[in-house]
Amino acid sequence: NESFSFGESTGTAKLRLNLHPYNSNKQVVIKLTTEGNADLGNDYLLDKSIENQYTLKDNVLTIDKGIKELDILIEINDDIIQGEYEFVRLTIVEAENVALGKNTSVNCIIEKNDWRNVSFSLNEISLNESDAPKVNFSILLNNIDLNNKSSVRCNIVGGSAIRESDYAFTDTVVVFK
Repeated sequence: NESFSFGESTGTAKLRLNLHPYNSNKQVVIKLTTEGNADLGNDYLLDKSIENQYTLKDNVLTIDKGIKELDILIEINDDIIQGEYEFVRLTIVEAENVALGKNTSVNCIIEKNDWRNVSFSLNEISLNESDAPKVNFSILLNNIDLNNKSSVRCNIVGGSAIRESDYAFTDTVVVFK
């Protein structure tokens, strides 16, 4: 099994398919199976073609006559579902008008980018006591679903300033609505 990794935000991934030997006067028909935790239709699509060299319907790949090699396009959906990775294994199970080669199966790994996190825009905030009675800072959100209520607990730890005598701060929960 060959394995290829694609980032979830790749958009379109390409897999090269070589047809050897081939008959230039006949269409090639290849039956594929798919398996894995990636969901066809939600996580990826296989129905696109470069310059209409092939059609792919119901896991049957029909390749125009005269084609020696082609790229199978995999449209990767950049979803917001968390996880480490998704994969699909494509396997050629039958071929018409072309011989099966030694690599008839390929693993396509979709590396997820949906880890939700929150961080401050600055790691350190410095000011003079006379600057202002308040300090403002920004919170950066990464892949937070703003359609649902999310919250983050904030607290001050470390540093040389003494709570109560140098600053006032209560443990705070920031709620994103």
